[in-house]
Amino acid sequence: MSLHLNAEDSDDNEAANADDTIRGATFRGAFSLDEACSLCSGKVPHFSVSTHFTVKPAIIQEVESQPWIPYTDDGAPLEINYTQPLNLRSVYTTFCELSEIVHRTLYDLYIHSGFSYNKSSTA
Repeated sequence: MSLHLNAEDSDDNEAANADDTIRGATFRGAFSLDEACSLCSGKVPHFSVSTHFTVKPAIIQEVESQPWIPYTDDGAPLEINYTQPLNLRSVYTTFCELSEIVHRTLYDLYIHSGFSYNKSSTA
C-alpha cells in the first residue's frame, strides 16, 4: 500500500498535509497491529526489518498545551477540575518510537536467536 513512503512534494497545501497525516496514522495502525500479531503468534513481522518509517509529527507547543478534559458519559461537568495538557503529538511520537523499538526487537528475538514457535513443544 506504500503508506510508509513519504508523498512527493508537489503541493504544500493543507489538503496534502491532511492526506500525509491520515496516511501516516493508517500506516502506524497497520504496523502496530502486525507487531501485536507477531508477538501473539511467535512469528516474524510481515514488515521488513529495513522498513522506512513515516516522518513523525512535529511537536507544536500550541497543540500540546491545549486543555484535555476527561469525557463523561452523560456530559455532566465533573465536580473537580481534572484539566491537564493535551500532549497529543508527544504521545503519538512516543508511540511511534516505541513501535519501532518493538519492531527491531522482534527481529532480534525471532531471527537472530533462532527462536521457533511450535505448538507441539508447548503442550
